[in-house]
Amino acid sequence: CSETAWVCNICIESGRTFKSLKTHFKSAEHEIQECSRLPLKVKNKCFQDTSSGVWWDMDTCLVPKGFDPFQVRQCIESALKNHLPFTITAIGNICIPFRRLYPIFSSGIRMIHGKDGPVDILKDMERWALSHPPPATLILISDREEVFVGSGILPSFKERGYTIIRAFQKHPEVPPKYASQMILWDYLLSAGCEDSNQETTSTKVEYKCSETAWVCNICIESGRTFKSLKTHFKSAEHEIQECSRLPLKVKNKCFQDTSSGVWWDMDTCLVPKGFDPFQVRQCIESALKNHLPFTITAIGNICIPFRRLYPIFSSGIRMIHGKDGPVDILKDMERWALSHPPPATLILISDREEVFVGSGILPSFKERGYTIIRAFQKHPEVPPKYASQMILWDYLLSAGCEDSNQETTSTKVEYKCSETAWVCN
Repeated sequence: CSETAWVCNICIESGRTFKSLKTHFKSAEHEIQECSRLPLKVKNKCFQDTSSGVWWDMDTCLVPKGFDPFQVRQCIESALKNHLPFTITAIGNICIPFRRLYPIFSSGIRMIHGKDGPVDILKDMERWALSHPPPATLILISDREEVFVGSGILPSFKERGYTIIRAFQKHPEVPPKYASQMILWDYLLSAGCEDSNQETTSTKVEYKCSETAWVCNICIESGRTFKSLKTHFKSAEHEIQECSRLPLKVKNKCFQDTSSGVWWDMDTCLVPKGFDPFQVRQCIESALKNHLPFTITAIGNICIPFRRLYPIFSSGIRMIHGKDGPVDILKDMERWALSHPPPATLILISDREEVFVGSGILPSFKERGYTIIRAFQKHPEVPPKYASQMILWDYLLSAGCEDSNQETTSTKVEYKCSETAWVCN
């Protein structure tokens, strides 16, 4: 049900055919990114030493009229100087006039373009947190308080030991209990500039601590220069994706009608030795037939021999390649949930229970009215309270195949309802 059959979260690439996936895995670009790990993950020493991160929701906290956009970064750093050094990431619809965008970009603020505002912010926070354990500080500038509280993720950050500072365009009716400090966006800018003795600069700041200066979550593209950002925004590909909304978001009727989604962690729940990989999808669908129709997304390190990968891919299972396992799974769940409100069903096949419980996201899905089914390679010591049903991975495959009267097929399944068959994160 998607035009995208695979996603590589390592390189921010995606495609529809198995041939394109093979070509991508053999490319020099992918080999370089595999060696240097994630392109969006901090690697440089100056970046890793930061104990704070700032996320600016550009859709709800706009640059005030008449304010010099060249001064935004300078004012934020001055107002929050007790938390320096930190990185600033601006997230939202950044398809704005280039004369307004360039001053912000050139000051060294990292930019992510997308239409999933809160989801894009939260998934970037989770990615950042992987290399910044507590007691780090997360500073969020956004007016979408209900969405962030409803997800349960920000409160879970506090429970894990992070300090959270919130900035708003206007004060919320109910102050967030998870925040240690609140500040108004306009005050942050004005107080920061008054307190700063630095001169406003219009020169470009080099990206010394990050490999990626901008990301387009609509097209799964990224780059380092403002010129490349302008070129991308003017491309036919971007215009098409803007018109059709998100490439990974459900649009087709057959996809929208699904009330269940399946996420398979390929790193912890392997295809058993001797098992026909062509039958994986067939067995999952048969064992979980009461929840059909659903989409199956396999996530993990899919750089495996093509003879083992092709049978899974050709059966119609969507694939996401990345090294952030739980983060990649949770962000894809959040994206899926945007167009599948409760009472939808989320089915997770993974053995990383501690990580999922620790994030607080799966319990928050239950609180929002979703039904959660869990499949494990082996039963966890403590059964998850949020799950309505548990099943073993091996039993799911064997019971599904025994219950199925379908013949095993080795023919390719076309992606009629999805934009991307694979993605390289």
